[in-house]
Amino acid sequence: MSAQDHDGILLPGLAERRPAPRAERRADAGVAANARLTASNAVVLLVLLAAEGVTILRVRALLTPHVFIGMVLIPPVLLKVASTGWRPGTGCGGHGGTSLGPPRGSG
Repeated sequence: MSAQDHDGILLPGLAERRPAPRAERRADAGVAANARLTASNAVVLLVLLAAEGVTILRVRALLTPHVFIGMVLIPPVLLKVASTGWRPGTGCGGHGGTSLGPPRGSG
């Protein structure tokens, strides 16, 4: 369907979409990949934090598992911090960001 009616008038909401530039498509792919990484890491953190919560209830009896799970938690926590800080760290706050970024009025 054309974005213009039979009189050649451009209709609102039916504007023809042009393909996104290559750099923008790559940025969108990076945002989507980062979202998947952050979500899958959140599942790992949820399981490990639940196990840590169980061991803290009887920390004297479960001290070894408590310490082990605490040490295993370090890499996922660092990954979570890095993956959530990636967009603000790259300056995507309105200067070349994608549609998934912050609202236009912020910052």
